[in-house]
Amino acid sequence: MATSKFEYEKWAAKHALNPNATRKEKALWYGKEMEYWVEGRGGLVGPHYFALTQGMVKTASGKRIRPLWRDADEDLYGSYMTAKNMGWDLMVLKRRELGLTLTFGGIVPVWIALTNGGSTSLLTSADKTRLEEMYKEKTRVVFDGLDPDFKPGVVSSRQWGYLHMGRMTQDGSVEGLDSKIVARETVDNPQALEAYRALHVFIDEFFLHPHADKVLRSAQASVKSGFTKLAPIVLGGSAGESSLEGQKKGTAMWRDADALKLITTFVPGWKGIMSAPELDDEGNETGKTVNFCPNGHSDESKATEWIMKTRERLDRAEDKSALEVFIKQYPLTIQEVFSGSSKGFLPQDVIQKVQQQERIILSERPPIVKGNLVKNLDGEVKFVPDSKGLVHILHTPIENHTYIAGIDPIPFISRNMGDGSKQAIVIKDIDLNRYVAFYYERDSDPDLIVDNQIKLQSWYNNAPAMLEVNRGGVVLDKYKQLNRLDLLAKKPVLMGKKFVSNDASYGYYKNDHTSERGNAYLLEYLRKYHDEIWFMEIIEEIKNYLAENTDLVDAIVACEILHRNIIEKNKKETEKHTPNVRQIPVLKFVNGRYIKVWQNVSIK
Repeated sequence: MATSKFEYEKWAAKHALNPNATRKEKALWYGKEMEYWVEGRGGLVGPHYFALTQGMVKTASGKRIRPLWRDADEDLYGSYMTAKNMGWDLMVLKRRELGLTLTFGGIVPVWIALTNGGSTSLLTSADKTRLEEMYKEKTRVVFDGLDPDFKPGVVSSRQWGYLHMGRMTQDGSVEGLDSKIVARETVDNPQALEAYRALHVFIDEFFLHPHADKVLRSAQASVKSGFTKLAPIVLGGSAGESSLEGQKKGTAMWRDADALKLITTFVPGWKGIMSAPELDDEGNETGKTVNFCPNGHSDESKATEWIMKTRERLDRAEDKSALEVFIKQYPLTIQEVFSGSSKGFLPQDVIQKVQQQERIILSERPPIVKGNLVKNLDGEVKFVPDSKGLVHILHTPIENHTYIAGIDPIPFISRNMGDGSKQAIVIKDIDLNRYVAFYYERDSDPDLIVDNQIKLQSWYNNAPAMLEVNRGGVVLDKYKQLNRLDLLAKKPVLMGKKFVSNDASYGYYKNDHTSERGNAYLLEYLRKYHDEIWFMEIIEEIKNYLAENTDLVDAIVACEILHRNIIEKNKKETEKHTPNVRQIPVLKFVNGRYIKVWQNVSIK
């Protein structure tokens, strides 16, 4: 069994300060230790060494103890130092009860305060209760646990949320350390961190925070001097604790980490587990306790076996909600973190297929490019990559392939403009049965949106689009004005009268009947071709279809109606050119006698 990389008792016996040291000896000793807190020692990075030699943690029973060395903590401190040295931010996804809040809400802000006099560290969380708990149970426990001979004085310490270290002089000025740790609530005011200049920012429970992305963007100003990044912003939380919106944001950020200059760290469910109930072969507890992290070294095999046994037991229940929660709390792969639960109303077999494809997308990261379409002086449409572009491309047009499209319009210049919808168009390669591009935008200018749609359709070999005409009147008028009605599909007459309004020459009419048929076409496509969907935005909407705005999926429904109309049209054309034959009985003389045989004859 491997030995621990650090044991406090062994370190103290060899390196601890002599309790009988003089004031001068204490000053020299702490001066040298502070160098180790910055540079690291014994294979440990600076803040980790500080945590193990000076840190204090509070157990569930209320006892205060020194933290133990674990390989899981090395992941956290190591990734933090990587982000710090690169000038990037750090995003951590972890199993439940790993110690992220202690690390970045307790150890690191105190470490920053002591090694950078005059600095400020900022802490926030998903709500006031969590923030107060972090400050009282992590920040103050670490600070209060410092050696009294070294612990700085406190200029101001409110009941919670503000710790100013140093000494107040008679004239009201501050001398000594002059460092601050500030906890600020950011749910009501996402810009609350902008006013500070900080050397540490920690956004805890990022995936539960209703405005986490706004806080992150706003906080960038507080850790910069000009364009120079002074410190990383750390964000993260437990994989099992996230809102649907937080999960979407987290998925997008993880996928775009390089563009966002974001170091990503995932600590799986099997890592750092130091206590668990022993399980028998059936997954039932035996009454004994086991350690899957002896001496701080995680036993991946045994911990994973324990997790899988627990999953098998929970899977025997008819209600799978407990299983889904457990998987989120102790995920084995990053794909399990982001394969979000569904609140939509599609059949379970379809959701399972879509979630399977979601895991593949997260693992393989398909080569999707964002950008914009522009038209040169010759009228030729070109695609210009741009990370902020609104056109999403899986692959560029193939010369001999047939493309079609579906449009889900928004009600321009209407009291429904504020309903949160976006106008969306999707492009489908019907030779591959694959959706290859989409564009959607929330804008009150129909000229801009329709112009972009037309460029996208033109680029994809003049792909005709099926338009929902109920809310598409403005869009239809724009296509007429631009003389591009050739890019709108005619009404799908082969689908039945209920698909067509009396005065419509283009598009389909949405009502209860056509919605039901459109949903059926969507289900048929997903059951057969779920593995041809490579856009995470579409996957997310499918999982929540009929429960919230799903503009892309609504556009796909329109596209599937068009595709079905094309199939029916081709079928009728084939029947039209196929001779109508019928078999009739005739007598035929064979081997000296008449027998009855069947003969095909044409029917005119």
